Amino acid sequence: MSSSTSSSERGLPLALLGAIAVMVCVELLVGATSPSFMESQPLIYATKLAALDAGTLRGDVIVLGDSTAVAALRPDALEEALPEGWRLSNLALPGSGPVVAEFLLRRILASGSDEPPPRLVVLHFSTLSFTEWRPNFVEYPLTHLLPFGPVLQAAWAEGDLGYLLEWIATRMPSLRHREELKSGALSLLFDRWPGLADRYRAITRDATHDALFRWRYSGRAERNRQLAQELLRQRGWHLFDEMRLPEGELDTRVRYDRGTFYFPAFVATPREERALERLLDLCEAHSIPVLVLPSAQPRALTEALDQAGGAERLDAFARRAFGGRPGVAVPLGLRMPWPHRYFGDLAHVEKEGMERYTREILPTLREAAAKARR
Repeated sequence: MSSSTSSSERGLPLALLGAIAVMVCVELLVGATSPSFMESQPLIYATKLAALDAGTLRGDVIVLGDSTAVAALRPDALEEALPEGWRLSNLALPGSGPVVAEFLLRRILASGSDEPPPRLVVLHFSTLSFTEWRPNFVEYPLTHLLPFGPVLQAAWAEGDLGYLLEWIATRMPSLRHREELKSGALSLLFDRWPGLADRYRAITRDATHDALFRWRYSGRAERNRQLAQELLRQRGWHLFDEMRLPEGELDTRVRYDRGTFYFPAFVATPREERALERLLDLCEAHSIPVLVLPSAQPRALTEALDQAGGAERLDAFARRAFGGRPGVAVPLGLRMPWPHRYFGDLAHVEKEGMERYTREILPTLREAAAKARR
């Protein structure tokens, strides 16, 4: 009796250790292969952060902002407004707000690099980045970038324990990339056995065009490789129009099935407002001037801003955030005065719109850089 009991006791730890070893191997495999199957937004996070840590994405002028800045502020087009020899790097990240901008700037200043700190910081956020909208923060910044400290600050500022729980859970690559992982794993099977794809679509009753192309793993992996290379070559800039899978659809349509995307009316969130205050304090402490550009944002976002007094709340927020601060220039306000001219209904930037926006802001950037040089 005692012999069988001791055998079962020895077997349990061995089984447990074996299960842990398998889980560790799976997590390492998912983490190593995720650049091949992840969607473009997290890929931008991973690529830019790695380049920043390697010192290859530094600049005399850095852009901090969200997806509108990723696509609207092209370094080689803007450098004609800078003094000779100055370089501009676009560190903007999709779905991010001042919390992420503060984290990136602190990372740059604390890097111990021989390079001097930036001479000018350009902020370019859509109004959504300041807005009380939890999914925007959780989807990308919390899941794919932020360490424990900023997440704890956000949880404290908003009294939301869910931030901490979500962050802890997504430290595991399989949970961080859970939806993309499902898509990527299925695509490997369907690439090998195409007949399974038809059966899967029959079971799920999914006959949409998206379903016909989403399971091509090799195409997605090659797209991601090219996107990462191009992102580095362009020093952080990329048009969302070019972040497409082989059949032409934006990859966000592959990942989500949550109905029509909507923009909430503007209500500033304490999390982002406090982070913006800390960011501006940090720039002031290091004598780094700040230029705040109006967001080149989608038409639907501007329409949402106009609902229920959103524009007035935004103006009040701008006065609180930037009023009376030395070294901070807000020459054009936070609203794009002509958003319909530049964007359609989708949240991606059209090439023509980006070029028009660049021409409009060049004089403002040139003036800010000249002051920073003095």
